[in-house]
Amino acid sequence: MTSRSDITVTLRCNNSCRFCPRTTLEHVKVRDAQELEPRLMAIRKQSSRVTLSGGEVTLLPGIVDLVATCRTMGFSEIAIITNARKLASGDLVDRLVEAGLTEACVSVYDLSPEVHDWFTATRGSLEETLAGLDRLLALARSRPQLSVRVNTLLGVRNAQGIEMLVKRLGEAGVRGFLVADLVLGEHYSEPLDHARVRDIARRITAARPDTPVVWRGFPLCVLAGIPGIVAEPMNIDTTLVDDRNLDTYFDEFFKNFAHVPACAGCIEAGRCPGPQKLYTRQLGSGSISPVTTASLSDMKGFEPSSDPGRLAITPTTACQMRCTYCQVKLGSSHARPEILDAAVDLLMTSRRKRVELQFFGGEPLLRRAEVERTMERASRLALERGKEILFTITTNGLLLDGELIDFLSGFDTRVLFSMDGPLDLVERTRPMRGKGKKGAHALVEKNLRRLVSSPVKHFVNIVATPGTTDRILSSVEYLAGMGVARVQICYALGPGWTVPSQEAFCAALVACARFAADRTARGRPFTIQNLGSHAEPVVLSNDLLVDVDGTLYGDAALFAEKAFPDLRGPYRVGHVLELASFDGLRRSRERNLFDLRRTYPPGTPGRLIVEMHMDMGRRVQSTLDALGPRASARDRNPLLDTVLTRSVPEQVRIMRAHPSMLKLPLLLLHNPCSWNCIFCKSKPLEPTCFDDVARWLADNDQAREPRLGLVGNEPLLHPDIDRIIAAARQHHFERFDALTTGDPLADPSRARDLFSAGVTGYSLPLFGSSPEVHDAISGAAGSHGRSVAAIDNLVGLGASVHIHTNLVRQNIEDLARLERMVRERWNLPFCVIPVRPKDANLPYAEVAVSYPEIVACARVSSLVAFPLCVARKVQDPAILDGSIVSDVLKMYVLDQPFVKPPLCATCTLRSRCSGTFDALLGLYGPAGLEPVLPTKGTSV
Repeated sequence: MTSRSDITVTLRCNNSCRFCPRTTLEHVKVRDAQELEPRLMAIRKQSSRVTLSGGEVTLLPGIVDLVATCRTMGFSEIAIITNARKLASGDLVDRLVEAGLTEACVSVYDLSPEVHDWFTATRGSLEETLAGLDRLLALARSRPQLSVRVNTLLGVRNAQGIEMLVKRLGEAGVRGFLVADLVLGEHYSEPLDHARVRDIARRITAARPDTPVVWRGFPLCVLAGIPGIVAEPMNIDTTLVDDRNLDTYFDEFFKNFAHVPACAGCIEAGRCPGPQKLYTRQLGSGSISPVTTASLSDMKGFEPSSDPGRLAITPTTACQMRCTYCQVKLGSSHARPEILDAAVDLLMTSRRKRVELQFFGGEPLLRRAEVERTMERASRLALERGKEILFTITTNGLLLDGELIDFLSGFDTRVLFSMDGPLDLVERTRPMRGKGKKGAHALVEKNLRRLVSSPVKHFVNIVATPGTTDRILSSVEYLAGMGVARVQICYALGPGWTVPSQEAFCAALVACARFAADRTARGRPFTIQNLGSHAEPVVLSNDLLVDVDGTLYGDAALFAEKAFPDLRGPYRVGHVLELASFDGLRRSRERNLFDLRRTYPPGTPGRLIVEMHMDMGRRVQSTLDALGPRASARDRNPLLDTVLTRSVPEQVRIMRAHPSMLKLPLLLLHNPCSWNCIFCKSKPLEPTCFDDVARWLADNDQAREPRLGLVGNEPLLHPDIDRIIAAARQHHFERFDALTTGDPLADPSRARDLFSAGVTGYSLPLFGSSPEVHDAISGAAGSHGRSVAAIDNLVGLGASVHIHTNLVRQNIEDLARLERMVRERWNLPFCVIPVRPKDANLPYAEVAVSYPEIVACARVSSLVAFPLCVARKVQDPAILDGSIVSDVLKMYVLDQPFVKPPLCATCTLRSRCSGTFDALLGLYGPAGLEPVLPTKGTSV
């Protein structure tokens, strides 16, 4: 579920706005002080930002104390939404900022008292609001940590004055604006024509390109195509509350919206609730049209929804097994060839370059001929349309013989092999049906061993029930003994997951994660596939699944049909013979939850099972988050869970197993960073506790490693860094290497003190040869000058210094000058590394550069960790001496979520190449990648 940071702390207000949805907000407000702290803690677990909203929060008697409490809890961004009237006089605004307030979002609807006060239904409200806004802006000029923004609404009454509002308040110092669509209802039912909305948005965006203006809630298609516009679909943002109240809130909010026929095929249909019903009733739906990737191309800061381009199909409902936990209604129905073909054709309409077709069942290999025919046809179509396709086969393994494995190896295939563990367990949980029972499970084991020794990608799927959680670890160990290197651990849907059994399952996850880490550290890589995922609660899965009759459903309607037999209706998407476009079909997880709870009302047996699985999912996700970073494929940093969370002795074992990647133990220190880089989102965190660091350092009494790497947000700004270095020396560390921005080292005396304390190795980023380029990327004014001063100081001290930069769109034209500057001014090692996909201050699409552009523009000889087929066109040799990469940066560079697309299979350099990023392929496809084929004299 989406992390929400807004919390409604009061509904009291000194305005009486005509459009205010106060009755709806009753469902999500904090009822009393006892409820407030748990709500805040729920937000803090997921975010370092909190927004206090109302009502009017400044009327809350304890608002200053509440802001201070938020700061004590570790929130680094504390915002309020306010009409600012109470801030017009007195010292409340000063006390709020002193308590920790970092942002004030002031609601202003027009600069004319007649219009603004009409909206608020409160005479004189504009005068006090502007006076309070002036106080905030004056304070922000002397307190740079305070950001002042303005929220407004766009309707018929203020359409004439909104351009002047943005212009005047922007000139006064307001840092950003949010322009929201008015939600129409019985108290406000004057829709503003979308053509006029679009015209106003185009003029404001063109007139003030440097003023951040976010347009929220308008149908996205209305604003698509306006160059530079920043738009967000209508959404609700409120922190977790009681499920029933949240259901009612969602219901009352979304009943105002509905998709219209023109929404069909829109890639944002899963996120956008459609136009408002009252709008279409009065003005029609002529302004609505499907959004495509092309129509989003000019939108600034907007990325299409993360639909993975995946579709599952059901060749048959038949299966040889009757697993005790299976929730699929099995039978003897088969999909006709035209149904399978139509499903493939539908998938091929996806905007994605890389798509996935999954075979589900039943046991799909009972229809082996149809599976093979469908794969061959889908592969041809993908090739014709410039796509890459991954095939996933879900199988019980009985029919996975050598001939079939050979066939699968000719495609980009992944096998999901269902097997719960040793024979005695699977014979009990996965009984056979009909003849041929004897020896069947032994055949499954034999086929798994055959798969393990093949080149086909695969993982084993273990399903645990409340009665088999005690066997999970031993099953994982058993599979590892068979040579399996990747296991997914799932829990069965259905009743029985009491709190003790949920805790037992989570404890087993922890034990399996430790087993995997230990085995990997000993040089035998083993992965628990769940780690790093964010798929829980699994009951809310929003994948798409085609039934044997061609009907397309949200997949829980089929894979959980026995547990939730009433979902076919609400989860039905359409029929593959009738659907024209794949994009936009995927339902949101929020919508799935809404339909689940609406289908099974409170008090029904089905509702009890829904809530049990919601509890189970939250508990499992919390466990997974504690074991490793919660991440998607776009935002996964394998370094964190593979190395940085390990003890010194464990890191030493990794060093010995991978000496080219890890040269010294690394200490991860969380603390605020003084930069705000465009490709990062380094939210200030509570500093890592010194006591925890001291315990970690003590392990070196056993390892006796002489060097230690200091890494993190900015390790040299940790408040206890001097104590940490002193403690490290007491535990036999003698020399230190720091991965640092260099900011603290611009002070010559500080650089000298750290060098004297043993910090003699440094790895610093420099993003440009000039302040204009560097500071725009670092997000910190003056940082270029401080970095240059730091390097001068370190070189003067005789420190070992490495410089690196990330190749981004914002510095590609400057890279040659930067490389020349580093070599001519300091003669230091220098490397250019790729920017990885992650949640950041700018979308990945705005910083990532395509490979043809790199070949055309990057006039450097320092590329590291780029595809070798690209690097060899830019520099010679393509593979550079590893000494240009510092030891503290080396594993970061090498251990990224790189992928190698199918076209790389025939490349002679494949084994030596890092590969690329899946997100980059999603943006640009395989453009610029080409396998280096065997030729006489091939060299890197």
